[in-house]
Amino acid sequence: MKLIFTLLFAFLLLVGCSKDSNDNKQICNLADPLYELAWLKEIKNSLTNCSCQISILQATYDGQTVFYTAMTDPLCDGFQTYTLYNCDGKVVEVILSDKIQAFQTKVTDVKNLYRCKN
Repeated sequence: MKLIFTLLFAFLLLVGCSKDSNDNKQICNLADPLYELAWLKEIKNSLTNCSCQISILQATYDGQTVFYTAMTDPLCDGFQTYTLYNCDGKVVEVILSDKIQAFQTKVTDVKNLYRCKN
């Protein structure tokens, strides 16, 4: 009987500790991420005197909530790189300028949280 319980315990322990690739993905359900996430508030506060409009965006990408900044001024042109952050402020992915168009086809639920404009 002890052997059965020992084997059952070992099995449950192994199953409970298995890593699924979706374990690291998060969906943030926040009323106001700009004020609820200290690291995002710091990014907002660092955006001052923007000569071109820069926005802080929230979106769903690859099954998780991400935050990033983007130049959203139609009168400004330039190369961009998006650094995607998860809810904890950790970098999820860096999207280089030549991949932004493909990124924009995969991203959903885009919300503009803040606009810095002159």
